[in-house]
Amino acid sequence: MHIIFIPLLIASLLPWSPRPSDAALIRGSVFYTQVDGSQVSGYLPTPCHELRINQTEARLDIYSVLAPGTMCDQTLYYFSVDIMPEHNLLLP
Repeated sequence: MHIIFIPLLIASLLPWSPRPSDAALIRGSVFYTQVDGSQVSGYLPTPCHELRINQTEARLDIYSVLAPGTMCDQTLYYFSVDIMPEHNLLLP
């Protein structure tokens, strides 16, 4: 019999979900252009920022994280995430 820890499995499928290791990272902004029932899209401040989306029952918390001291080109980086409300999961 195999036991699968479901939150860990879901986190591996959702690369933008918050992680415990994010506590060591700097929280940054996200410039989003569309947030509706089926899609979130916009721009990260740099290509080095990682997208984070925390979905609660009431809202989406959308932000970015970056390792301290990271040097990166100051170029906006486009992202788009589809939301599948029937599964209550965020998928790329």
